[in-house]
Amino acid sequence: MLAGALSVNPADGSCWVLGDHLIHLAEDGTELWRGNLGSANQISANPTDGSCWVMNVGNGQVVRLEVVGYEPPRFPDVPSYHWAFDEIEACVEAGIVGGYPNGLYRPANQVTRDQMSVFIARSLAGGDENVPDGPGTATFDDVPADHWAYRYVEYCVAEGVVGGYDPVTYAPTVTVSRDQMSVFISRAVAGGDEGVPDGPPTATFDDVPTDHWAYKYVEYCVDNSIVGGYDPVTYAPSI
Repeated sequence: MLAGALSVNPADGSCWVLGDHLIHLAEDGTELWRGNLGSANQISANPTDGSCWVMNVGNGQVVRLEVVGYEPPRFPDVPSYHWAFDEIEACVEAGIVGGYPNGLYRPANQVTRDQMSVFIARSLAGGDENVPDGPGTATFDDVPADHWAYRYVEYCVAEGVVGGYDPVTYAPTVTVSRDQMSVFISRAVAGGDEGVPDGPPTATFDDVPTDHWAYKYVEYCVDNSIVGGYDPVTYAPSI
């Protein structure tokens, strides 16, 4: 007889031991199933497919219990309880983002300027297949025609979403900070820089005052419910 609880995470296929029963719970606490453990003395939960393995060492029996209705997450590193799960899933479904070849999404990775151009270009064009080939001559010396993100960068330039550090330098591998991100997104949503209105007379965030270089872009994103702060008065623009 076993007592106590084994917990991984209900959203991940966790199993709870109560007395001599193995109980599996859904995210909302609903019981999906329970099984009689008998004299089982080893239990493991597999979060990738929601199954639980129960072993009785005494007689060598191993029982695999399936979770009814459980669907493993698209990306193992973005389970359904991840704070950005819904947004990532929506972007995948829209053809804006994808995972790495090994099946992971790596949600904590920083985004570079070339990667950001891919996200924006796919979003504006309605999918990767609609992003046109770039022009015959490259705009930037550091994003030549054979660069992997060439057509995306050029499309964003043509749509008035991005610009270079100077007329011939894009700096594709530079990490995008939160203030820079607000510029990309504002211009994309507003149809170019001229479509982004001046910000309100009073700043939303203490660290993005009215004289901050990205003020109107951050405020535009806030007004359109695209971004939020770390707290009501902190945006952390340089992160």
